[in-house]
Amino acid sequence: MVEGIEDLRQRVRIVLETPKGFDPHRPEFGSNIWQWLDRPFTEAMPNVIAEAYEAIERWITDFKVSQIKVEEANENGRFFFSIRGIWNGEAVEVEV
Repeated sequence: MVEGIEDLRQRVRIVLETPKGFDPHRPEFGSNIWQWLDRPFTEAMPNVIAEAYEAIERWITDFKVSQIKVEEANENGRFFFSIRGIWNGEAVEVEV
């Protein structure tokens, strides 16, 4: 069981990595980031960031995001994010 900032990091990772429709009990849970994997970088990045904002805002209501950066997108189709915001009244940054 994780606590503190590790709990937040885990929740963010789960929301971003879960494709919408994957959880039959919550079909809207997750994000559609995966839909942008094979698109040109300049087209994909603003949409990936928008998908991340939307998913976090909807599913992690105690974390108010102020900035999302895509730090890396590797050849396996995995995005790595640096996300800043306010959580429990404090400024935090999580990397997922």
